[in-house]
Amino acid sequence: MACTGVAYASAAEYREFWRVDTWDQLDPAKLAAVDAEIDLALEITASNIDVALAAVDACSCTLPIWANNFLKKLNIIEAAALPKIACGPTLDTDMRQIYLDWVNDWLTKIMDGTVDICGGLGKNQPIVGYAEINQNIFTQAQIEINRILRDS
Repeated sequence: MACTGVAYASAAEYREFWRVDTWDQLDPAKLAAVDAEIDLALEITASNIDVALAAVDACSCTLPIWANNFLKKLNIIEAAALPKIACGPTLDTDMRQIYLDWVNDWLTKIMDGTVDICGGLGKNQPIVGYAEINQNIFTQAQIEINRILRDS
């Protein structure tokens, strides 16, 4: 279930994703403080994901595994791109902007239906159908009967 107001990823997942070597050298008290800062950043940036999901009424759907993992990734990358987070990867301003643009692009794709985060096909998936063709007066009548049966 999405849109709960909590982060999609944990501090441990954040640390595992970025693999910053200095975190292994921290004492437990310092690591707890770092994790608290990471958790706050993840929670703040999760609200952007919540807004995108709410825009397409996806807050109540059961997320497929791929969607859950993808939302974690969005959450982690956006949190690391915050300008004041001290416990993230070393990113210059240009790299931060590239990450933020990437996250915003994916959030837009969720909001406009290009990506159906609930596991549907999304609007860019091909749809196969057929059309009945009228060849004579008898097929025209059958087409009308079929339409009436479909619509009733």
